[in-house]
Amino acid sequence: MKQRKVRVKYDRELNGQWLKHWSEPGEGETITYQSLSASRYGALMERCTSSARKLANPGYAEARSSFESFQHFVCWSRGEYGYDLNEASWCLDKDILMTGNADYGPITCVFVPQEVNKFFCIGGSQKLPYPDPALPDIPFVGWSTSQQRYRAICGDKSRHFDDPYEAHAWWQVNKIAAALEFRIKYSKHVRLVGALDERMELCLGDLRHGRLTTRF
Repeated sequence: MKQRKVRVKYDRELNGQWLKHWSEPGEGETITYQSLSASRYGALMERCTSSARKLANPGYAEARSSFESFQHFVCWSRGEYGYDLNEASWCLDKDILMTGNADYGPITCVFVPQEVNKFFCIGGSQKLPYPDPALPDIPFVGWSTSQQRYRAICGDKSRHFDDPYEAHAWWQVNKIAAALEFRIKYSKHVRLVGALDERMELCLGDLRHGRLTTRF
């Protein structure tokens, strides 16, 4: 009899326990289902325990989990905003609520849309190297070799400047504007809104006082 594996977008409970997998007979085959939370929990634990993942991505070097078990993770997940929304476009994040956090746990984790996750991650990763190491290293501002000018990138927007500090101020304004759009779009997501408000306030304070924003 053929064996087939299927990931599903829901969780199943049996005798008071949440299942990672279960099997059912099909037409000429046995279908093994993997639950929504099993997929998420498996990815979480892989980031926390895989030496290869930690070496490949320094962001997971100190990753760890404070979820006591799979059962704990499912029970927490089911009470969180975003748990039962489109699994393909929402993900589990550990450091939006607490910048630099390495712990996957009920206090620090939150489900967010992929576009929001990307918004928080992108910044330094878009930075282009300066041609002269003596040039001031301004956060979120790179160097365009084709334009021979400083370049700031925010989402799908970019602009070139002669002054790196002007480029950084442009990035700050656009980052705040983008965060405000997400705040409006996901206004029902209370924990995410709180994180966006905190980051916008810090960035706006930097902008008003002429300071550089080093993280968002």
